[in-house]
This record gives sequence, C-alpha cells and structure tokens, in this order.
Amino acid sequence: MVKGSIVALITPFKDDKEIDYEAIDKLLDIHLKDKTDSLLLMGTTQESLALSKNEKRELVKYVSNYLNGKIKLIIGLISNIREEVLELAELYNDIEIEGYLVIGPYYTKSNISGLLKYFTYLADRLKHPIILYNVPKRCGFEIPLSIVEALSYHNNIIGIKDAS
Repeated sequence: MVKGSIVALITPFKDDKEIDYEAIDKLLDIHLKDKTDSLLLMGTTQESLALSKNEKRELVKYVSNYLNGKIKLIIGLISNIREEVLELAELYNDIEIEGYLVIGPYYTKSNISGLLKYFTYLADRLKHPIILYNVPKRCGFEIPLSIVEALSYHNNIIGIKDAS
C-alpha cells in the first residue's frame, strides 16, 4: 500500500540531452538518507514527455536497481490514449514498482460517462494499483467528485493526486 512521503523525482539531463545518471544518483542518495517512502517517476511536470519509451524503461529500471527496494516507485502513465497507457505499463512489467499515476485523457474534455469508462477500463487491465491524477491545468477539466466517489469502489484504484 502506498503511504507516507511521495516525492516527484525530476529527470536531469546533460548538455547533450542525455539523461544525467550521475545527477540521478545524487538525488536518490538524498532520498535514501531522508527515508522518502515513495518516488514518482514520469509525472506530468517532469520530463517524461521528452523521453522515448526505451529511455523511460531504462530510467525506471536504473532507479529501481539503484534503490534495491528501499524506496517504492510509482510510475506516471502519461497519455490520453487508453491503449498507449497500457503499452507504457508493459514497459515496466519486469520491474518492481508499487503503482501507477494515471492522468485523465487530456485535450478530449471528456464527459462524466467517458471519464468513468476511461479510468475503469484502465483499472480493470493494469497490473498495479492506480492513483488518479486530477490536474485541470493540464487536462482542461477537473475530475468530478462523483467520478472519484464511483471509482473509489474499484479495488485497483487506491488514491488521488489532486493538483487543482
């Protein structure tokens, strides 16, 4: 179960636009020292949209190996296409993670019925638990309380990150 301090980890880059793993080591050491409970990789304000699928997988694998189970990982599955969310999740099937952060389908301005179907579809198919991500500035809508209440009964939906 996800609990405690959950920190969004930035993805530092070198001047040549490659991931700066030496800088990541320093950040991870800080979180190990401070006993952070969980780290969020690939959130919306991080650099995940600038990374290829291979880079995302390698980054998560690297962080997971470095932490060796000492800090739990939550991975952002940032896409507005259901099938792509599922494809992103498959990148991490062999990596020990705690759950996923799932944003609503941005730029689509979904109605209540569509949002309920979107999140239920994903929760029914994802291997790890979901934390809903309510971020109106990025999506163009707020997840209505009625949807949060309805989804709270789904066994694979365990929380919400609210950036409203």
